[in-house]
Amino acid sequence: MSLIALNKLHFVDGSLTSPSVDHPNHQKWLRNDYMVMSWNLNSMEKNLVECFMFVNSSTELWSEIFERFGHSNAPQLFDLHRNLNLAAQNNDSIAECYGRLKRCWDELQVLEGFPNCTCEALKKCSCGIRKKVFEMDLSEGN
Repeated sequence: MSLIALNKLHFVDGSLTSPSVDHPNHQKWLRNDYMVMSWNLNSMEKNLVECFMFVNSSTELWSEIFERFGHSNAPQLFDLHRNLNLAAQNNDSIAECYGRLKRCWDELQVLEGFPNCTCEALKKCSCGIRKKVFEMDLSEGN
């Protein structure tokens, strides 16, 4: 979200390529790209950062991260489902317990998402079923 809010996503997705070395904006581009790389590296677990220290750009960093970790969410999904199945209030307050559950539900929503319509029937839909399903899904987590 931060990359989008700060208008820096194009450094990660590769849509803004580096100007030639002799271009007047090359240093500005490089400074911004290094800033985005440092944000991404600082958001990682410290023991993983060493693996990515010698990449040359934000795009390359993102590509490396995706190559290593972006293929499957299965371990995360398993862990989230296990956490939900083992959830107990113990000595925590209701607010703390609910907070843990809500975080798991939110992560599941992001990882599992909603299936995409491939027949394009939803584009022609006038009853708003997509919105209704989305709202239903949100209310289940609460």
